[in-house]
Amino acid sequence: MAFAGLWDTWKPKNTEEPAITTCTIITTQANEPITAIHDRMPVVLEPKNWKTWLEADPGTLAKMLVPADKGILDMYPVSTQVNNARYQGSNCIEQVE
Repeated sequence: MAFAGLWDTWKPKNTEEPAITTCTIITTQANEPITAIHDRMPVVLEPKNWKTWLEADPGTLAKMLVPADKGILDMYPVSTQVNNARYQGSNCIEQVE
């Protein structure tokens, strides 16, 4: 899975400060299943569009900034362990009842 995102490295002018690399994930309105959770979601890029996104033709990219097709993502309840950034177990993505 890949999300649409941007990154840049820049150096503040007139200073000896080191260069800073920044990044962001681009969001769009949520598709129908995700609206139960939030009104926005990351732009999910299908594998066939990865190369196009990375080549960065602005005229083409804007057409990709749409919600993911319904059914492309699986949704199910998971443990609240997923809320702890320090938790390292892979079981936090397992379905719970």
